[in-house]
Amino acid sequence: DMLQLSSKLSFFFINLQGSLFLITKETGISRTIKQNLATIKSDTDNQKVQSQMPSTYYAWIGLFRDPNFHWSDGSSVVFTSWDSVMNPLGSMTVICGVTSSARSGNWKFLPCETKLPFVCYGPPGECFSSFLFYNSK
Repeated sequence: DMLQLSSKLSFFFINLQGSLFLITKETGISRTIKQNLATIKSDTDNQKVQSQMPSTYYAWIGLFRDPNFHWSDGSSVVFTSWDSVMNPLGSMTVICGVTSSARSGNWKFLPCETKLPFVCYGPPGECFSSFLFYNSK
């Protein structure tokens, strides 16, 4: 049943370096990877994410601006935890969000092609296999 299914979903820190841009070899077209990335809807979610991460890491979460802010599951950004440091958005239209355990779980944006670990949300095996699938392309 639905309740049992949702209790198996968790946040996972995947300590493998990858970018959020997938460039398909056939077309050369890049698109951002959004499957299974963590969406953080509350302070409780944010704390759960931080509890999964080693203390000095930046990691991708499912936060995007292209050109409007949204989560990878299509939902709007209601809860936020922005870092107070300068967040240079510049002229990049598509930028991707990271969280930092070293900065109290606060978020900032980086170019999507930066290689970083991930925080994903889902059943344990699915997070890992979707990461490997995208980064082997």
